[in-house]
Amino acid sequence: MPARRAGALAVALAVCVGLAGSGPARAQFVSEADEARIGAEEHSKMVRQFGGAYEDEKQTGFYVARLGARIVQNSERAGRSFIFTLLDSRDVNAFALPGGYVYVTRGILALMNTEAELAGVLGHEVGHVVARHTAQRINRAVTTNLVTGVLGGLLGAALGVPEVAQLGQLVGAGLLAQYSQDQEFEADELGVRYMSKAGYNPLAQADLLSSLSRESELARAVAGNTGRDPLEDFFASHPNTLERVQRAIAEAKEAGAGGGADYGREAFLAQIDGMVFGDSAEHGFIRGRIFAHPKLRFSFAAPGGFRLLNRADAVLARGPGEALIKLDHAPRSASGDPMIYLTREWAAQANLQSLRHFEANGLAGATGITRIQNQQLGTRDARLAVLRLAPGQLYRFLFVTPAGQLARFDRGFEATLLSFRALGSAEAAALKPLRVRVVTVRPGDTIDSLGRRMAVEDYPVERFRVLNALDGDAGLRAGDKVKLVGE
Repeated sequence: MPARRAGALAVALAVCVGLAGSGPARAQFVSEADEARIGAEEHSKMVRQFGGAYEDEKQTGFYVARLGARIVQNSERAGRSFIFTLLDSRDVNAFALPGGYVYVTRGILALMNTEAELAGVLGHEVGHVVARHTAQRINRAVTTNLVTGVLGGLLGAALGVPEVAQLGQLVGAGLLAQYSQDQEFEADELGVRYMSKAGYNPLAQADLLSSLSRESELARAVAGNTGRDPLEDFFASHPNTLERVQRAIAEAKEAGAGGGADYGREAFLAQIDGMVFGDSAEHGFIRGRIFAHPKLRFSFAAPGGFRLLNRADAVLARGPGEALIKLDHAPRSASGDPMIYLTREWAAQANLQSLRHFEANGLAGATGITRIQNQQLGTRDARLAVLRLAPGQLYRFLFVTPAGQLARFDRGFEATLLSFRALGSAEAAALKPLRVRVVTVRPGDTIDSLGRRMAVEDYPVERFRVLNALDGDAGLRAGDKVKLVGE
């Protein structure tokens, strides 16, 4: 549950912005030194917001960095310093900050099947840095007066480049949204060039994109075609990806790239064997209707018919009839008394009714109901509740239903409140993440039989197909290496 996504500045920088991809020569306001400073200032925030750097005994982060360095050595920035970070996040994404800071999540790594796919992703992000697309975006905004109102109060900064010093305000204005089509294609071309020069087959780019598309379809099926697509961030920051990459690959093949170039499947699978899959102990685990956090030492159960979602700074649950549940923690400065915090701090402006104290598994709590107005959702009924896990640790439940529907769901909401409890040390230690397990296909193994060995609750066979890039008519051969998900 700790924050895994960046705030406004970090997210916008993560997707790395753009209007016209006119090349580095246009970067007249923002120098390379400015870009390096932006990246250095935001790097630690980015890593922290995405759950930290992933660390394991196999040093997978070092493996990513080593491959990234190989890509850089085959770019126009050979010899320059780049920082490559593998993020401990289940999110499926890859992005870069200006100044040579490149990130991939273990979520996207789990979808890959070859080293060439990773080389393609790293090459694309290195291409954005080399082409200085962030600088172009800022320069274009200034020179075309697109940000006159935003930058008006920022001019006169000591550096003479206020749009760098105050980049967060540009982000807040929504100006740093995504790369332009030209910039994305330029990064495609550069990425294909770099990976080809490094000895990798650029056709792997299309393989990964197919896996990403199938993952998105599966995620929507699991969620019942409702809720946020977990690949929304990736596709938002990499628009029209398949069309662009196919074009870049076609041009690369015309130039003689590919051929007998390497895919690096065996080496890649050996490296990610044992990597954490899905949520980690740092973020808490979803097991059916149960959410359990071994680090924060608590658990609770969602009502029947609700699907849990572990988000950046909260745990959500979506239920039937547009019912929603949100759990997060109160600020550290909050009052230690649940009722005082509920009525005087968290919901001081709400007209709370039916206020009462309650106890859940020895933990003190307070709750009340109210009616709220939401610009997007309209009128909603809500139950608010606060529970004290330990001194200085208050957790907040928000239960929301359409107006007039609270009574229909309230019994389940009450059960969720009463299920909230502290975890003992032995219980917390027993909670383990799922991991990627690479196995060898044996004679008689089939997609169905291997899929049923997946330690996932929803669509295990389909998940097996997606993880191993197996199309509908694909077969398995004895001796093949495939990925499973297990304890």
